[in-house]
Amino acid sequence: DLIGAYIDYGALAEATVAAAGNSAEVPVAGAAVTTVIKSGGNMQHGEAYADYKPGGHKPYDGAENYARYRDINGQLGGPFIKDRLWYFTSFRDQYTALTTGMFDRPPAEGGTQGQPFTTQTTEYTVKLNHQFGGARTLTFMTQLGKKYQPYRFGSGVFAPQYLVESTARQDSRSHIGKAGYLQVIGNRATLDTSLNVYGNHFPLTAHTDKTPIIDDVTFTRRGAYNTPAVSQDRRRHYDADFSLYADRHDIKIGYMYQRYA
Repeated sequence: DLIGAYIDYGALAEATVAAAGNSAEVPVAGAAVTTVIKSGGNMQHGEAYADYKPGGHKPYDGAENYARYRDINGQLGGPFIKDRLWYFTSFRDQYTALTTGMFDRPPAEGGTQGQPFTTQTTEYTVKLNHQFGGARTLTFMTQLGKKYQPYRFGSGVFAPQYLVESTARQDSRSHIGKAGYLQVIGNRATLDTSLNVYGNHFPLTAHTDKTPIIDDVTFTRRGAYNTPAVSQDRRRHYDADFSLYADRHDIKIGYMYQRYA
């Protein structure tokens, strides 16, 4: 459960989504997503993708309107040493903007609704694969993410209660990392071990130093965001799985240690 992390889905080789009935190796109940990041091969290769959809500013009509969208993705992969060491890198940047019920100034001072609510997410992905002699593989992967939402809470049904200055500024960071070792034992067994880390730094700051004011009746807001805060989530876990494939049965034994900081 990686709250606050946004995965670069352009870097995924495959993904599996389970709504229920997860296996014993999934430590939480409910939906679970398993992903595999792309790997480099013995040939240098790259890929670029760009998507842009203009919208334009529209007067607020009681509903949120699409304003603008863009998505940029670039990938590069290949060998450092053929048949031995490969790399893969990916960069993705997405931006969306909506016209919302947020005010630029207080209505009594001639403020108007329809201020843009924007969200930008950026991810950097790096993966290395090293093939040892025999059926042994060492893998390293890391993904750094950023989410910038300068007018948090200025969207949705409560947007008309906010001025631009009274929203919160979110400029959060996330980090996902994995170092794994896989060994094939004979033709019926595998040993898969990994060290996994996750971190999230989530600050909400104010746009101004004005005194926060919230109307007791209408709940409209003026001044600075009233509850600035910083939250952090740091986790790491160790996994070891031994799988044995028999003629009619598969046996899997595993161990997980997870620590929250």
